[in-house]
Amino acid sequence: MKTRGFTLIELLVVIAIIAILAALLFPVFAMAREKARQATCLSNIRQLTLAATMYAQDYDETFVPYTDNSWTYYWAGTRTPEGLDRRGSPLYPYTKAPELQRCPSTRAVNRGFGTGYGYNWVYIGSDIGPSGGSLMYDWSRFPGQPASFTDLEHPTTTVMFADSEVDWGMGGGPEESVAVTAPSEQYGYNDIAYRHQRTASVAFCDGHVKSMTRDKLESNLPVMDRWFRRD
Repeated sequence: MKTRGFTLIELLVVIAIIAILAALLFPVFAMAREKARQATCLSNIRQLTLAATMYAQDYDETFVPYTDNSWTYYWAGTRTPEGLDRRGSPLYPYTKAPELQRCPSTRAVNRGFGTGYGYNWVYIGSDIGPSGGSLMYDWSRFPGQPASFTDLEHPTTTVMFADSEVDWGMGGGPEESVAVTAPSEQYGYNDIAYRHQRTASVAFCDGHVKSMTRDKLESNLPVMDRWFRRD
């Protein structure tokens, strides 16, 4: 009995069906992978915030400074000729895991920081930001005094860390950043990265984390820098 083979048209139909299924399923798989990376990112940033809280408990309830006068010491590590030594971070003794500082979804150009997260440097890592109803920044105080537990009027809504990168417009694309900047001080150079399906992983001073869109996080209403201020 002679076996009938597939005709060319039948083969083309099968190939077309496979192509359609692939086009439908590949975005779903990509979304699932990104969701997994986002979960890892949220875990990383939560652990960094817990480390910062433990640091503050050991240092008179004062959070880690953003940097020092020499610009060699950062919350994320210490500058060396080879780059940023993340083991030199004041948070390292509390995590013992410098890889926590790397967001798995970041594609920013490495500028020696080896990180994907930024610190709320104007209000938490320093005290140059407006406070007590003032709208003025005091740059003469930089690098200034980090916030303490008692300075925070609303720790549940005050950002400590968030996904970060910055594009300086030099043609090289987004670069690493160890800072996230309040909206009033960005001057067009936004260093908050919304790389998880247009959301950023954000950690707050009370230790909880969540994903936020730009419209939500960078809204200045009802008060300026509402998610960043100490008070």
